[in-house]
Amino acid sequence: MPDQYVSIQRQCGLAGVARATVYAQRQERPLSADDKVLMDLLDAQYTATPFYGSRRMTAQLRKWGFMVNRKRVQRLKFHRFSVRNIKGWLTKPPLYIAFM
Repeated sequence: MPDQYVSIQRQCGLAGVARATVYAQRQERPLSADDKVLMDLLDAQYTATPFYGSRRMTAQLRKWGFMVNRKRVQRLKFHRFSVRNIKGWLTKPPLYIAFM
């Protein structure tokens, strides 16, 4: 039996997964009532202005009197819309497109 033992480090290396992923099993915490309110406001604002990024959404929420930071808006936006902010996704055209 000892010959068949494979360490976690080796298993993670073979699978291409970081060891931290194995050791830290993150539990998704339920949303608070404040987060639900903010998500509803983000949803309404996103429907009106889908081109707003996290900075403008944060500024809009602050204008409405909510004390939020950009990281919280990004987390809630990702949770609601299941999209990650890809740098330059809508602003830069792909390199392989030939313009006429």
